[in-house]
Amino acid sequence: MAADYSLKDTHKEFSCIDCHGEETPLDDYYLISSNSCFNCHGSAEDVAALTTQYDGKGGINPHNSFHLDTRIECYMCHQEHKPSHNYCAQCHDTDVWMAKVP
Repeated sequence: MAADYSLKDTHKEFSCIDCHGEETPLDDYYLISSNSCFNCHGSAEDVAALTTQYDGKGGINPHNSFHLDTRIECYMCHQEHKPSHNYCAQCHDTDVWMAKVP
């Protein structure tokens, strides 16, 4: 049940329904769309504007990628019930220009 799915500290006050809606997963983990994230975090453009302080060398903002602009799904990097990962690092050495993925 919900207790089996740990949340990161920043989201501890939320219930399953807050992100997953009425279709709360009971037995199986599934990814939510970015639209669920945008309910609290604003639009993709808002997130990109808010994260310019994370721009690395050359002003690279992973939330406004030159590959995908702001069209990448949040879950490509950010995981709530599992460790997050750096999607860009599949092809790039991001240690030189990007902060750790929260």
